[in-house]
Amino acid sequence: MSLACGLRRNREVIAAVIVLAFITTAWFILVTLNTQPSILPSYQKQCPSQPSRQESTSIASVNDYTTVAINETFDNEQNFITLESHEDTIKWIGNHYVAKYDQKLSVKSCKHPPLLVLAINSAANHFNRRSGIRKTWGNPTEFNIRFESKNLWKVIFIVGRTGSKVIDERVDKEAKNHGDLLMINLKEHHKSLTDKTLLGMYWASQICRSQFYYKGDDDVWVNKWRLFDLIIKLNVRIESNIDLSSCWIGFVSSINHVPIRNKKSKYYVSYEDFNGERFPRFCSGFGYFMSRETASKVITSVPYVKKIPGIDDVYIGLLANNTGIQPIHNPRFHIRTYDVNKLIYNGKILYETIAEHGVHNSQLMIKFQQMARRRHIAFMKDDKR
Repeated sequence: MSLACGLRRNREVIAAVIVLAFITTAWFILVTLNTQPSILPSYQKQCPSQPSRQESTSIASVNDYTTVAINETFDNEQNFITLESHEDTIKWIGNHYVAKYDQKLSVKSCKHPPLLVLAINSAANHFNRRSGIRKTWGNPTEFNIRFESKNLWKVIFIVGRTGSKVIDERVDKEAKNHGDLLMINLKEHHKSLTDKTLLGMYWASQICRSQFYYKGDDDVWVNKWRLFDLIIKLNVRIESNIDLSSCWIGFVSSINHVPIRNKKSKYYVSYEDFNGERFPRFCSGFGYFMSRETASKVITSVPYVKKIPGIDDVYIGLLANNTGIQPIHNPRFHIRTYDVNKLIYNGKILYETIAEHGVHNSQLMIKFQQMARRRHIAFMKDDKR
């Protein structure tokens, strides 16, 4: 009798333990589900459900697209943001944080994703510079014929409005004739550069969906053969030491990392916009390129980093830093702070170059192109022997 009671008591204890274990497990799962980390585990900040300011389809001011400031220091041990680059998220960011453009007159979206879109920031009145680019490295005909494809090389120009009826009407005519202008709804100003760059990056990577994105200025000559060759090698993984998921290549300066606090300077940065002592490393804005995956990661950081008007390369560096992307220096990108007309060039020097900064007129652009092309043709002939 006592044995039977003992067995029954043991069964009751075991049953109680099982029930208790079940309740504990259920509670743990419930708590875990309710405390999933946000998309910003380091900062616990969420995207606002609404844009911070009402959208405008007219010419907007530079500060109409506000963001949240984070990351005041940049050390090697910081926790980088882990962002999901889902299409819905990026589309939402595009709708609320990227400046609008004139869809009627602007370049149309691509029917087929090209290999490379080159988005060039250009002032509205720089008609001759755009013409020079179209006649030289912006012309895709050579690649189209050689590779029997029209989806390799596409150049667009991001242009704003001036308020001058004569200039703006001429720009409208240019847009209709060439179909390569992305006409941002902002007035031309140095402070509009950051918005221009973001729009070009967003359009190239998300609307046109090119495999690679190049950002440049209209005073830069691009060696299209060298750039195309490098991108092909990256695309087929010949340059295996570069990770395409974080590929950002250009001229990385060892200086210009300290914010300028002089209000009279063109590059003045207020403590409100950035209160750190040093900027993270960045590719100089005259010319760089990145993979579509990298561009998508950069774009997903936009809601979390306060926009710095006018210093677009610094701002892209802040966005990239927040996702753990570091710029890669390539010595073939040449920045010039002086008149390139005073330099002595030859075909060999130019052919080894990818991007040459400081080319302010179409005549010099054409001269560079002719010199580099002769070298390229000679190289191709030697290669066939």
